[in-house]
Formats: sequence, structure tokens, C-alpha cells
Amino acid sequence: MNDPAAPLLPPRRHWPTAVVLVAGLLLAGCGSATPERGGSTATSAHGGSAASRPAATATGKAPATPTTPAASTPPPPAPTASDGRRYAACADGTCEVAVARPVDIAVNGGTFSVTKVKPGDSVDFEVTLAGGGGGSGTMKGTCGTIVRFYPGSTSLITCGDADSTPAPPSPAPGALSLQLAGWDSDDASVLRLVSG
Repeated sequence: MNDPAAPLLPPRRHWPTAVVLVAGLLLAGCGSATPERGGSTATSAHGGSAASRPAATATGKAPATPTTPAASTPPPPAPTASDGRRYAACADGTCEVAVARPVDIAVNGGTFSVTKVKPGDSVDFEVTLAGGGGGSGTMKGTCGTIVRFYPGSTSLITCGDADSTPAPPSPAPGALSLQLAGWDSDDASVLRLVSG
């Protein structure tokens, strides 16, 4: 019969479990928590078992580990137009100008007209070639799409890598090539015109 004055202790066969639980509480500061699918999953920094996982907070969730923001690639610098706003530089058919508002530009005996500028977005334009023909359209983006106007037709050369700085168009015999190279620091479109 048990002595009523004796302390109440669990049977010896349960002591190893109690020791593991106490050891788990002592090691609780060694792990980290990773939230996953709406809940929290605790993982050990040492790859150990549940005994080395962090203890739950008062809210029932494991403490969060501070995260370091991922390094991001800085955007390329804003382009600058080599001819600035000197539209007379386009008279020979080749120039790089900054255009922020509607303007008519004389190009190789024809006219390149910017009819609308939406800063950071698009440029609406019309082209009249000296030898006849032309057209109109909208240039968007900054990846370097090229629009080529020939006396009897128009062609479009789409850009390759949207994250790269576009190379200027190569001269094409008998064509006027247009390109939206980007937006300068004043939100003016940087337009390239190249005659072949």
C-alpha cells in the first residue's frame, strides 16, 4: 500500500519522455519558423527533431524569423537624346531627339509628326515620306521595336529582350526607321530616326 505522505511521482517508465520534453524546451531558442500555406511550420536550424523546434508564442504560432529582402536589379539609367530637342538635326533623316508634346519634324523631305505623347507609355505618330507613302501608328514600350516606312510599304521589327537597352536601328536602303528608345528623366520620349 502507498504511503499517503509520499510525493506523487509518475512511474519510472515515463521519466525518459519527461526528460526529452524538458530538453526540447531548453533547445527551443535554436530553431526558426517558416510560414507555409496559411499556417506556421517550425523547422530546426540544425535539422533536428521536434525536440529542437521553437516553442509556440502566446498566440499559438511559432516566432517568425526576420527575413532579408531579396536584392533587386536596379533599373537601367534613363536614356538621353543625343540631339536633345534640336529637331532640325533630323533634316538629313537621322537623329535622336527628346519629344514631350506634339510636334512636326522635317525628315529627308518628308514629315515625321508626333501627334500625342503619353509620358512613360506611348507615342502616337504620322509619317509622310518625300517619295510618297507613309503611315501612322503608336509606339509603346522601351525594348526597341522598330517601325520601317518604305515608299510603298511598312514593316515592323519587334524587340528581343525587353530588359536590355535597345540598339539603334541599322539603316535600311530606301526606308525611314523609327524607334522609341525610352523615356528621359523629364518623361520625354527619346525617339530615334534613321534613314537608309
